[in-house]
Amino acid sequence: MGLDRGAYLAQQVGDDLKYASMRNSYTPGNFVTLEEEVTVDINGTEKTYPAGTYYGQIVQDQIDADGVKITVWDPTANEGAGSSDGYDGWYNADNSWEEMSQAVEELAKQMVLRSMLTTQSRWMLYMLLPVKYLQTEQTL
Repeated sequence: MGLDRGAYLAQQVGDDLKYASMRNSYTPGNFVTLEEEVTVDINGTEKTYPAGTYYGQIVQDQIDADGVKITVWDPTANEGAGSSDGYDGWYNADNSWEEMSQAVEELAKQMVLRSMLTTQSRWMLYMLLPVKYLQTEQTL
């Protein structure tokens, strides 16, 4: 993903709090742990998780197996307890540029784009993002 969510949030809450409300998955990775050993099929490969494994670890293993370059579970976060919160696991400018280059090349092959991507060319993208507008006073 090419959106630096930390920088985006910093505009609203400041640099000190920009990661405080950031979550990398819909369900927190430490929401539940396995009560017993469980074997899960991840893209055709069976993987056994011991009792006590966090939900987030299983989700991260599936995402890694799918080849998606994001982090939704960090076992070292939260002082080693593991967490899906407090860091931007989706932002990686290098991966974003790589995916953008691949997309442009594929579109050029399909003649959607008439010129091939070169190292000198730039593609302008516009992202529409919601902005929280706070009005402190209301005049009637």
